[in-house]
Amino acid sequence: MKSATSANRLLQCTAGASAVELALVAPIFLLLVLGVIDLGILMWQWNSAAKATHWGARTAVVSTPVASGIISPGWNHLLIGEPCLDAATGLPLKTGTGTNYCPAVDTVCTADSAPSTSGTCSSGYAFDNGAFEAVYARMRAIYPQLGRQNVQIAYKTTGLGFVGRPGGLPMTVAISVRCMTYDLIVLDSLLGWLVPSNPCGGAPPGWPIPESRTVLTSEALGTS
Repeated sequence: MKSATSANRLLQCTAGASAVELALVAPIFLLLVLGVIDLGILMWQWNSAAKATHWGARTAVVSTPVASGIISPGWNHLLIGEPCLDAATGLPLKTGTGTNYCPAVDTVCTADSAPSTSGTCSSGYAFDNGAFEAVYARMRAIYPQLGRQNVQIAYKTTGLGFVGRPGGLPMTVAISVRCMTYDLIVLDSLLGWLVPSNPCGGAPPGWPIPESRTVLTSEALGTS
């Protein structure tokens, strides 16, 4: 009888129950808190990338173009002052040989990763590293983790303007931050197997940060 009473008392004893509950719940709670912090840092970096494109675009539209020569195309001097578009139809004006009065520009420039000081621009334009650094430095002031190879600058004529326009034809200038990744500090050990492959070759492993892009219209290219 005495042993049965002792067993009942042992089963009914609640001493130390709180400690056991804490031991079970604390790791889950701590993981949740650290995971939220981890995701918060990821979102902060995404926001910083977007802000960097804003500052980069504001700098690029009033700076020397990274694609060298786009503001001084080979004008037909017999057409100086003529508009690029037909005001009645909105279509490009063409010469008798079918050539547009105003040449079209559509190029994308991407820098090589550091320590390189070179890069490439499509459509045969030369890459001006000094012009790129002026934009890149402004962007890094907002987003220090940004690499040269993560910045892409695109120039495209809008169809407006006139032949011989000083400072080149009106263009849209698009600044993109791409191929950025973030290595989750806490969640990576648990969810690392879910990390998708980065579409950009050579990008460091980690969770890809969505591409950010800002587009503005050129104001005074070549004035810096």
